[in-house]
Amino acid sequence: MLSFNIIAILAIFIEFIFFAKRSDRVFSYRLPISIIAILILHIIYEKKEDSLNLDTTLLYFVLSFSYLFGFFNSLAFIKRSITFSILLNRNNVNYKSIDESIFIDLDLRIKEMEDNNWILCTNSNIILTNKGRFILKLYIFFLKFFRVKAIG
Repeated sequence: MLSFNIIAILAIFIEFIFFAKRSDRVFSYRLPISIIAILILHIIYEKKEDSLNLDTTLLYFVLSFSYLFGFFNSLAFIKRSITFSILLNRNNVNYKSIDESIFIDLDLRIKEMEDNNWILCTNSNIILTNKGRFILKLYIFFLKFFRVKAIG
């Protein structure tokens, strides 16, 4: 089990250092695919060693989702936190704070969701696509699974 954790954490570290730090996007498929590959390889290894059991496999599965959820949630918190952008702006003692609407660009967020095919903009309506509904259901699932409350 220790080797699985070390390899999974190493994959997260590599994703962050080489890809996530330089990207504006929060989510990429690279890390989930890597974690799934590590999980499958580890299960194959344990099967060869005759040490595989259902409890361990389920534990690896839950750990994998926990790692992914924690990593992407942390990235979203750090990269996209409007609250902290406002606090940083208001804390700026060198010059007068600027109007937050200048750097909190809701149109950019809507465009990003449209580019990801999560929403479809028609005239004055915004409609969730099937992919958007799936992402929303996944989000609600994780809120319930981890028993957290969405803020904002």
